[in-house]
Amino acid sequence: MSTSSRYWRNDLKNRSLKLSHMIEQERWGEKDGFILEQVISLGFYGIRRLEVSGFLNPKRLKATVALKEFPHLPGAPQHPALYSLGESYLLEKGNPQRRDCAFLTHQLSHSYLFEVKLNKAGRPTGVYFTSDHLKKKSLFLAEVKVFIETFDNLSVLDGIEP
Repeated sequence: MSTSSRYWRNDLKNRSLKLSHMIEQERWGEKDGFILEQVISLGFYGIRRLEVSGFLNPKRLKATVALKEFPHLPGAPQHPALYSLGESYLLEKGNPQRRDCAFLTHQLSHSYLFEVKLNKAGRPTGVYFTSDHLKKKSLFLAEVKVFIETFDNLSVLDGIEP
């Protein structure tokens, strides 16, 4: 990594803006789902790079975000990504959770499942995700606004770098 975090921070800010535009777009297709996943996943890769390079204030990673957690169903298919989410997780029993940004970064850096949730108008409202480690325990849902706020929050320079 370079001696400056500016490029990673600018990238996070740009990803936040991209997500803001995506939730407002009128037409939504399969390609847009791919782009949304790419924007979010690579954003969390950038956060991870900032963290391991010492350019991210650890206090910012302790900020909490709102998620919903859905329990895994006993006897569910081994590979939930290959089936309907409702066959693997109890989607009617979403429990509100507050988790820190470090948890979110880990889950999305090691995501096993990533699926966009659309509203009735066909616009993205959230993302279902889980990691390899937790796929047999829980599925999580975060609103797209959580990612926008997280990228904005973590793009701020706190005077850590020279």
